[in-house]
Amino acid sequence: MRLNVILSSGEARFSGPATFQLKDRIKALGTARWLAAEKAWLVSSASLSEANLRSYFAGVELVIESGTALSNPGQVGAVGTTTLHSETSVPAVDFASALPVSQLLAQCELALSRAFQQTVFVTGVLSKVKATGGRVFMDLSDRDRPEETVSCVIWDGAERMTADLAKVGFTLEEQLEVMFEVSVRFNRRRGAVSCTVVRIVPEYTLGKLAALREQTNQRLRDEGLFDRNRQRPLAFLPRRLALLTSSAGTVINDFLASLSVAEFGFDLVWLPVSVQGANAKTQILQALERFSRDESLDAILIFRGGGSPAELAVFSDYDIARAVALAPHPVFSAIGHEEDQTSTQDVSFRSFGVPKDLGRFFSDLVIEHRRSVFEVIASVCGQIETRLVDSAQRLESLALRVRTSAVEMVGAQSAKMIVGERLRAMVQERMSAVEGSLERFSLQIGQSARAGALAHEHRFGTVARQVIDSVQRRIDLTTDRLTRFRELPAVTDRALQRAEERAQHFAAIIRSASPTTQLRRGFSLLRDAATGDVITSGAGLKPGQQISIQLRDHMAVGSIQKVEELHGRREDD
Repeated sequence: MRLNVILSSGEARFSGPATFQLKDRIKALGTARWLAAEKAWLVSSASLSEANLRSYFAGVELVIESGTALSNPGQVGAVGTTTLHSETSVPAVDFASALPVSQLLAQCELALSRAFQQTVFVTGVLSKVKATGGRVFMDLSDRDRPEETVSCVIWDGAERMTADLAKVGFTLEEQLEVMFEVSVRFNRRRGAVSCTVVRIVPEYTLGKLAALREQTNQRLRDEGLFDRNRQRPLAFLPRRLALLTSSAGTVINDFLASLSVAEFGFDLVWLPVSVQGANAKTQILQALERFSRDESLDAILIFRGGGSPAELAVFSDYDIARAVALAPHPVFSAIGHEEDQTSTQDVSFRSFGVPKDLGRFFSDLVIEHRRSVFEVIASVCGQIETRLVDSAQRLESLALRVRTSAVEMVGAQSAKMIVGERLRAMVQERMSAVEGSLERFSLQIGQSARAGALAHEHRFGTVARQVIDSVQRRIDLTTDRLTRFRELPAVTDRALQRAEERAQHFAAIIRSASPTTQLRRGFSLLRDAATGDVITSGAGLKPGQQISIQLRDHMAVGSIQKVEELHGRREDD
């Protein structure tokens, strides 16, 4: 590589093929200015000398010329030309030209004061902040190269200088991206550059944080990940919840208080992490990765209390927002207060204003499911009671019709029996008249005709007795039937009583078999948590399946850990 140099008092002009490749090294020599027309760099520095240039550009072919008035590039007075081939020659060490440390520092201070004669604006990220005695000492790091830092200090008037920054919700703190107007100084005692802050530009900080969220969201939209977590299925009754929040403060207590309203056995997995500061991003990403591997979780909850926009900025970081979007479980978030919004909340399954609202959501979910189940049970019991009342009414109506029919039949048979009794009386009266006539007739006939008359009387008596016996049998039969009909109401009442007893017995059996009665006896109702179907057999059960267990006054939800088949058992054991 070849580099042409025109050297004058405190100035040097660099040109040639290697100018572009060596521009960073050339600019580092002092105050540099690009001469577009000449395609050359003009550098001003008190330390420029031929010996220094040889050492500084070791390995480069230098063509050095001496000149004057380089500040006016059009006037170059060439005095002499020297061509140095550093690859083949090693310059001798000039001990007389060596600079003492104090002189070196003085030249650095002079060069820096010439280069920065006015204040300049500088941007970066605060990596260290310390306030003491009314002064604020800070380390300002490059955003893309955090290892490169410069010391900044506010000597006085810090409260006045940060007032505008405080109005938009910021304080000077670590990880805050800022813009300072500074005067650049060289600290000879430490041999380092330092900056005295004369003004803070709050608009830059506010715009950076707002732009960070929008850039993150747009990048996730372009990658098709922005709505990914919202498409995750949420369990029918989420029970195992992963908590990702800080162990400091009262925010965890507020969340637990709102969650306990449901009086439900939530299974909480809490992994405390830093939610602000230098370690926050790493710890949050590690926690999300760990929770993503846990298939037993129903949801991941990320929350923290209020804070400044700079403290909340970590939740608009692209890596964290992307991890939330790709999480295999629904992610619920509550960051800061109602008015705060971050990319993590934008891509979450659902976001809330404050952590206690997040706990209340899961409590209300349990309470609503519990109310729905009790309504179903009440509806089933009501239908059973209605059917029992309808059956009892139909049975009573049937019994009344049977009893009325029996009374009517008894009345009809009683009337027939009265007619039979009247017939019997008429027959007996007729027989008495016949017997009287026979008796009178026997007195009138003679002794001679007595034998014949007795024969006729015998025959007539036999016929009469046959008639009387026949009538007597009819009367006895009618009497027996009338007696049975008279007993029919009592028999009917007994039959109705037995039917009513059987109805009450069946009603008691139905009540004892109702779900409510079984639950009160200590039994429980097992359902599939996903479909709500009642489980009556172990066939098809598998580990990890979500089930709900209904007791008399509570409902619990969990997952099957182990399934064992009962060999040799009958279904009725």
